[in-house]
Amino acid sequence: MTIKFSTGDKLDWTATGIEQIKNNVLNLIRTRLGEVPYMPTLGLNPDYIDSPLLENKPILEMEIRNQLELFEPNATLDSLNIIPDQNGDYIIEVVITL
Repeated sequence: MTIKFSTGDKLDWTATGIEQIKNNVLNLIRTRLGEVPYMPTLGLNPDYIDSPLLENKPILEMEIRNQLELFEPNATLDSLNIIPDQNGDYIIEVVITL
């Protein structure tokens, strides 16, 4: 099964099944490395915060794949699309396979 979603989606803390896996992936993408006490390997490297995200797409994809292997092995990253919005922020569209 393939699921497409973006970092702009809201988390549903009561989700179960497939929706819970989607939430887990979103949470991984939104978490900075070292942010969660007692789980220092959870999250993405914050070095991208002030750098051009489009240029770092291959590194970001690799980090997300590594996080999925560690924390959500039921999901595999198929594709990642980085879309700049009108405010200068980015929305990351993710496609995963379960």
